[in-house]
Amino acid sequence: VSAPFWMMKLKIAASRDCYCIIVKNMIQLFCYFMKHRRETMYHIKQDARSQRSAKAIIEGLESCLEKKSISIITVSEVCAACAVGRATFYRLFDNLTDVLSYQCENIMRHISNKLNQGDYTVREACIYMVREWMRHVNLMKALVEGQHMDILYEATFKHKDLIQIHASKYRTVTEDDVTFLLDFLSATLPLGLMIWYRSGKKETAEELSQKMKMSHLFIGKLL
Repeated sequence: VSAPFWMMKLKIAASRDCYCIIVKNMIQLFCYFMKHRRETMYHIKQDARSQRSAKAIIEGLESCLEKKSISIITVSEVCAACAVGRATFYRLFDNLTDVLSYQCENIMRHISNKLNQGDYTVREACIYMVREWMRHVNLMKALVEGQHMDILYEATFKHKDLIQIHASKYRTVTEDDVTFLLDFLSATLPLGLMIWYRSGKKETAEELSQKMKMSHLFIGKLL
């Protein structure tokens, strides 16, 4: 997906170069997410045995990611690492990508439950969310290096109510505007984390949240 022609021609001061790059990537990634939205294919029951097996498989994949890229890890290696049989694996997941989806869903569900239980400002909620994802470095490695950031987008979008609560405070925002806003903001977290990972994981959660905020403000100035 190519960035709009006018954006490629913009002459931006050096101090704003990083935000120009972020905005350009945000548009590209947003378009990619819209084109490649996928349905998760894991099928895990709520019984204790299935839950234990799914948790063990996640831990097995985490262990393998310590040594290898997601692209060359096999189901057999994950099963060996977590002492779960292949038959059990395929009863719960179709492939390793589904394991990543399930793990992202669990993390996002945990974040959602935590934020719904507390009285967080928008800034505090954003920082908490970013910090929680930063803790899962091996998962970020698999998502970024395996080009699976659409999985993180889907997990974020499924919990869009966290954003919708704040968007509903603005009476001038139409229903169509809110729908687009939820899609757009759901893409912001995956993009911010992807840039953070690729640039060496240097920023703190507070610093990355601030850069994400400034990028949105910069979009407003451009438009």
